[in-house]
Amino acid sequence: MLKGVKKMEREWMIEARKELGFSKSELAKEVKVVRSYITEIEKGNKSPSGKLALKLSRVLKVRMEKFFEEELEAEERELVNQ
Repeated sequence: MLKGVKKMEREWMIEARKELGFSKSELAKEVKVVRSYITEIEKGNKSPSGKLALKLSRVLKVRMEKFFEEELEAEERELVNQ
């Protein structure tokens, strides 16, 4: 996470997971990570690697870029405010 970037829950990820009927454990198994890592990603405490974001995007049927939008927007705001 970037310095000064407020963590944001990925509500869209939680909604997509639930809409598709996945528990955190089931999603974790599907993309081959531990459940606690899915929790950290959903809470905004961790960002997935590009490879994991690709796997998650395919399973959750969302754009891969979605996993990085909040960080990119925060980075842009930080640059504008300098």
